[in-house]
Amino acid sequence: MLVSNSKSLSAVVNAIRKLVKVHSIYVIGHQVYKTKTCCSLHINMQRRKTTHVYTLLVISYDLVEDPHKFMNEVYNKTQRSSRIYSIHYTYNEVSFRLTEGNNFLSLVLSKAVITYQQNQNLYHLPHSILYHPTVYNKVKKAWDLRYKRAGYFFEKTTICEDITDDSSRYLLFQEVVRQTCLGLLYLFWEFQPNFFAIPFLLNLCSQFTDLPIIIYPKDSFRSKEAYHKLCHARYLMNNQPSTFQTDEYTGHIEKVVSHFLQKAEVLAEQQLVELERKHNKKKQR
Repeated sequence: MLVSNSKSLSAVVNAIRKLVKVHSIYVIGHQVYKTKTCCSLHINMQRRKTTHVYTLLVISYDLVEDPHKFMNEVYNKTQRSSRIYSIHYTYNEVSFRLTEGNNFLSLVLSKAVITYQQNQNLYHLPHSILYHPTVYNKVKKAWDLRYKRAGYFFEKTTICEDITDDSSRYLLFQEVVRQTCLGLLYLFWEFQPNFFAIPFLLNLCSQFTDLPIIIYPKDSFRSKEAYHKLCHARYLMNNQPSTFQTDEYTGHIEKVVSHFLQKAEVLAEQQLVELERKHNKKKQR
């Protein structure tokens, strides 16, 4: 049963169903980007393109072993008009986790938009949010660990001034962003991904905060180049024999990552206060 009137979303669902046997698909987020291309030599020839970006939970009967390949295949099958960032679980996984209690899946099943489902069997399983002081302590511990790791990696970028290979610093900056995102995802969703690409993690975080805007590239070439090197730091370090010559890029990304880390700390403190109130509410009664 397809539950959507959106042409682009229907194309995404059809592409996914061609790649894997699906039980259900939930839309967590949706963004639309519009671009226009023109040439001064041919003023009457303008090209406009609309790209849809969907953040999805895909519950399938078979395991999706390579999420990156899966997402790229969907992008290609939609004629590169729709890009997805997909979280994957098997049907058996979801059944087990809901039975045992899983706040992330319960949150998605209760609030996300269903765009396709084969049947309603999952709704017979418990999917209420669990609030308890022990849950809060676990969430806080997870955030503290990720934040300390992020701080550790950022500290290494500033004390190793004798390193002239900027690719090494970019790898450290990348890990700062990754650990911060992983901490925020568990803090807000109690979700631990098994795919760790920077664009993927930033997209998930953008569903509950505007902080990824700090990392996302602006219109300038310097900003876009710095973001590219941040996302592909490991590949560049392993495949480029020479060091980066553009020190201005590392200076720019250092300021951006530092700002991101500071803002994340403030956001986390606010969220922890709210979570403590919710998880201790029953105890206070």
